Amino acid sequence: ISHGQRGVVVIDRDKEEHEWGHFIVKDLEPGKRNSWGSKNTKVCLKPKTWNQGGYDAVLVVKENENQLVRFVQLTKSSCHELKMKYFSECLEALGIHGGDGWTVEIVFVVDKEILAGFKVGKVEQAGALSEYGWKKGREKDQVMVM
Repeated sequence: ISHGQRGVVVIDRDKEEHEWGHFIVKDLEPGKRNSWGSKNTKVCLKPKTWNQGGYDAVLVVKENENQLVRFVQLTKSSCHELKMKYFSECLEALGIHGGDGWTVEIVFVVDKEILAGFKVGKVEQAGALSEYGWKKGREKDQVMVM
């Protein structure tokens, strides 16, 4: 992961760069209704609590027809559990619903030394994101690692 003129740039397991760009940073209070903007928004929501389960940041992009929520979890571990309830609770607090055309991604960002061998561990609350196109029991396959 790096940042600079192009904003945040991450590299995946195939050594391809993904440019995420620049974001306005706002605080996120999990469990409470959160305002993130409306049209043409590119915001990084940072949990107020340091030990928020599931994610370290929530990137919300709404540009014309493009509607994306990307949950980002930074980890130094070679294996990490996936607790789906944290993601569904956050989406609910943001007022983002499955039938509204949103794409939801979960991304683990790891050190490049463990990138190739990183594994997603146990999945809890499988099916919690099914209304967003996530297939119950296939969550590990839908997670991205960079």
